[in-house]
Amino acid sequence: MKKVGLVTCYMDNYGACLQAYALQKSINKAGFHCEIIKYTPIKSSKDYGFLINVGIWLRNHLKSFNNVVYKYDNYRHARFKSFRKKYLCFSKENYLSEKKLYLSPPDYDIFVTGSDQIWNPNLYDGKNNRVYFLDFVPDDKKRIAYAPSIGISSISKECALDMKKLISKFDFVSIRESDGKRIIDEICDCECRVVLDPTLLISKEEWESIIGERIIHDNYILLYLFGDREYTKEFVQYVYNQLGLKVVTIPFNKREYESEYYKIKKAGPLDFVNLIKYASLVITDSFHATAFSINLNVPFYTLLRNDINDKNNMNSRIYSILNICGLEQRMIASKDDFPVKISLDLDFTLSNHNIIEKRQNDVFFLNNALENVK
Repeated sequence: MKKVGLVTCYMDNYGACLQAYALQKSINKAGFHCEIIKYTPIKSSKDYGFLINVGIWLRNHLKSFNNVVYKYDNYRHARFKSFRKKYLCFSKENYLSEKKLYLSPPDYDIFVTGSDQIWNPNLYDGKNNRVYFLDFVPDDKKRIAYAPSIGISSISKECALDMKKLISKFDFVSIRESDGKRIIDEICDCECRVVLDPTLLISKEEWESIIGERIIHDNYILLYLFGDREYTKEFVQYVYNQLGLKVVTIPFNKREYESEYYKIKKAGPLDFVNLIKYASLVITDSFHATAFSINLNVPFYTLLRNDINDKNNMNSRIYSILNICGLEQRMIASKDDFPVKISLDLDFTLSNHNIIEKRQNDVFFLNNALENVK
């Protein structure tokens, strides 16, 4: 059985952990043995060793007495750690630096990079993170990009020139959203396709089989919001006034931390899916919460986290998935889009058809890329 080394993001973030699980699972289902290469540029997710980790834990624990953000991060961290241990298969070697990857690359037959915003230069001080472009991989090894996300609608000329050289080494290239494909098409002479986020390669039934029993038994509105825009607050109140349902939040911004909503403090990745699955309605500005709502056929409204005119806005990924599913009407971009009546009746017939058809095509693309002998 050929071994696949997967370079991806798996930090304490619901979308990151769940897409890592889904992509690894999809590669394994194709008949390969996939390991996630243990590398992350996010310091908080590194394994520094026992003594340093204890120091970090103690620091965060002390901060949590006076800082609600640290408190909730500490609550959730144990659940993320448990999820990674149970559901993700990692390389034995822990690469704490890019230098180590270049000096001693791991030995795999095939290398895959994806998904999440690993090709977004804004996350790495305006530069391309070359590890996520598999630049450390020996020239005789196959490189595949499955659904990496650039995340923004434009990049600098310097990043574009560098990206062109990096992508030229790939055998198969795909991207997660249409704006990303446009950028690649403009800078590279390669075949690039838009594919589903890995979480959508896993069927509704497969997700339901691992999320456990219903966490909250009341009918509820689930909030999963990062942005703190005024119209977001107004829309949540607008929905509550019409529906009168219990409001549950996984808090990630000051507004939700300080709210009187029912707060979920210790949600891990599968709890996140569970809370979406059993919600009467999801209100979110998250790509992955939108994707799971669609996949699990849960009524939702998606808001914009960033202003449209913000050059660093990450709205393109939201537009892309809603367009694929024919659910553009569930986007609330401003107060002008508030519906007269909040609807819990959402017909997913077209969406399900489009997702199933695209899933089949994208699984074929991934399997073909893996099986095609270099």
